[in-house]
Amino acid sequence: MQPRFLPVFSKPVYSVVDSKEKPALGLALEGYEIEVNHDIVNSYADVLPVFNSYTDNHYFIDVFLKGKGNVEWKAIPKNDWIKISETKGVLTNESGKQQKRLWVSIDWDKVPKGENQKEAPLGHDFQLIPPSYKVNSAIDFVSGDHTVTIGVSVYNPKFEALEDFSGFVEDKGFVSINAENFSRKVNGLEASWELFEGLGYTGKVITALPRSVNSETDLKLIQQNSPLLEYDFYAFNFGEVDVRMQAVPTHANYEGRGVRCAVAIDDAEPVIVDFQTFGRSDTWKQNVLKNASVQSVKQIVNKAGKHTLKIWMVDSGVMIDQILIDLGGWKKSYAFPKETIKK
Repeated sequence: MQPRFLPVFSKPVYSVVDSKEKPALGLALEGYEIEVNHDIVNSYADVLPVFNSYTDNHYFIDVFLKGKGNVEWKAIPKNDWIKISETKGVLTNESGKQQKRLWVSIDWDKVPKGENQKEAPLGHDFQLIPPSYKVNSAIDFVSGDHTVTIGVSVYNPKFEALEDFSGFVEDKGFVSINAENFSRKVNGLEASWELFEGLGYTGKVITALPRSVNSETDLKLIQQNSPLLEYDFYAFNFGEVDVRMQAVPTHANYEGRGVRCAVAIDDAEPVIVDFQTFGRSDTWKQNVLKNASVQSVKQIVNKAGKHTLKIWMVDSGVMIDQILIDLGGWKKSYAFPKETIKK
């Protein structure tokens, strides 16, 4: 259970608190590290992340028992377009009955169109991105004589430009892409992009083959001769973005080669992304433990609207797994968020 007794395989340290509290309802929302607590000023842990009509999100709310005893609870949506997997229940100290995960989703046929009205800053970037076109409501959680209100915010602009759009859309300030779901691919003079299954976080990676093809670092020649992947995406915000590339950790195929690709948004000059590590460095060890190598480059999204992310081969054999275009809303996490593809 502990190969070579390395610390990474050790059991985590944890503590158990024997609570003497009276029974009460606790709430924890997706996207937060703290429970709902109105005693903490400006905690902002009582609003769900924004529901985006183009990605059809759903988010969880955990209800859990605080203290010892039984708690009856009810969830009452303030509008009929808010759907909850369960609306009432009882929490007890019995094993398996101390907590319950509820899923909140939206009936999009019933949501009114959002208006383009700028909001006052709420100090919470889930609410600031996108900045308008929102319809706001709430869910009341009632237990005994105590009520806790959880905010529900829906982004529903109904843009004409997105009616026939097929591709990825910004959600909560980022665009998340699985590399195998490209919009288009163009073969190079000597190489092409191929799909490998059974690898990476998505179970599929895209790589340029054959491995014997020479590397290319001249940016003009890369654009002319290297195989190209294109991903269409729609951004609601604009400015400098962080394009994060995740690849399966590998070394160069041959001595003198690298582990590189090139990236650009729209017609910008490509920027080379380098995944190379050397020997058994600390970075290599962390990449192997995580089964991922992540590098990032800066790009410009010059306006809200449709754009194209382009990826070229520099070195063959680089196994690209996932891509994240961060417009300022991504919360750092161990794994990339799920794809933000238009439903």
